[in-house]
Amino acid sequence: RSTLFPYTTLFRSDYTSVGVYGRIRTKAEVIEASSSGRLAISAAQVEKLTVRQYGDIAIVVGFTKVSGKDGATDVSGRYAITRVYKRDSGDWRAISFQATLAK
Repeated sequence: RSTLFPYTTLFRSDYTSVGVYGRIRTKAEVIEASSSGRLAISAAQVEKLTVRQYGDIAIVVGFTKVSGKDGATDVSGRYAITRVYKRDSGDWRAISFQATLAK
């Protein structure tokens, strides 16, 4: 099982994730899926990240190569990703994530 520390501290309460097959999850749903083992990423390698900051908002775009599963579905592959962060009281917290299969 993965630790919940990153989810509870790095994600805002209104965090939303759009997964590789279009499944939309709230922060609570991501935590539940990860803690139950239903969502299990065993390896991830990030490539070519670009960060753009607009005041208290930052947008990160890049690629990630992952190995893992979401339920019975193998989600291993290379994806284009976008993650949006908001600065709260000096700390950056993720508010949104989206992944699309990259060819």
